[in-house]
Amino acid sequence: MALAVLRIIFFGVFLLFFTWYDALNRWNDATMKPATYHPRGLIDWLGIGLQSEQTTNVIFGLYVAGMAMALVGFFTRAGALMAGICGVYLYAMPSSFGKIGHGSMIVLFTTFTFALSRAGDALSVDAIIRRMRGIAVPGRSGEYTWPIRVVWIFMALIFFATGVAKLRWGGYDWLFTPHLASTIRQHYLLPEGSAPGSPIGLWIARHEWLCIMSAWLTVFVELFFPLALVHKWCRLFFVPMMFLLQFGIGFSMGVFFFTFFVCYLFWLPWEIWGLRSERAGERAGERAIERAMEREMAERVRLNP
Repeated sequence: MALAVLRIIFFGVFLLFFTWYDALNRWNDATMKPATYHPRGLIDWLGIGLQSEQTTNVIFGLYVAGMAMALVGFFTRAGALMAGICGVYLYAMPSSFGKIGHGSMIVLFTTFTFALSRAGDALSVDAIIRRMRGIAVPGRSGEYTWPIRVVWIFMALIFFATGVAKLRWGGYDWLFTPHLASTIRQHYLLPEGSAPGSPIGLWIARHEWLCIMSAWLTVFVELFFPLALVHKWCRLFFVPMMFLLQFGIGFSMGVFFFTFFVCYLFWLPWEIWGLRSERAGERAGERAIERAMEREMAERVRLNP
């Protein structure tokens, strides 16, 4: 059940997000012209050239259709797979114009994970069709747990790689100088609408010691975040701390990691809630049996005084 709920939240949120954000206008704006196109990464490796606006519209339409199919659970795996394949182009293409999206990969990784999972076995059109055809699905099974754990691994690897990149390319300057203060101030120089709407960032930038402490804390949490994969107490520290750090970046720099905020839901203790629900159901069943036995005994006493 937890996997099905996460499926609905994930595809529902991102389907609404892209419809509201109008991704096509964002990707086909005036800055994305053939003269500025330099294929990078997967786009370069696959040899995918710059597509026309009509072709891009078709790819985007298929992407939205796949997300909608996965949302309602109609041919869930096929829908998620189609959304993932189309998303590879839609998410990777902006990087060929210099637009780097730090949260794009977690969306693609999670989409492909759903495509390989049994996320459509509950709360879906596929589940209704299976019941009508009399096809049974597994009960409590690792088939509904491993996709959640895979998303954990993806997030841990992304955060770890980010910490390594800070040390590799920033090194001493990142940890021992008020480099973070300069970065925060740069965001306040952006045009209105892109600059942070809160003065918190400027207040932090005025205190160099606070910027240095924040830099150290950020690198520490990113490098050791993989420990959240192996121990529950580490999860209780690193996951909320990483969430708060990213939330703080949003208020201080105006950069909100929206995609990660959705994926943090995968870290919630769904299995505990599931066990509690199951035990509550067992207790309710036991109470119903006890009441039935009491009624039967009362009836026997009435008939045989």
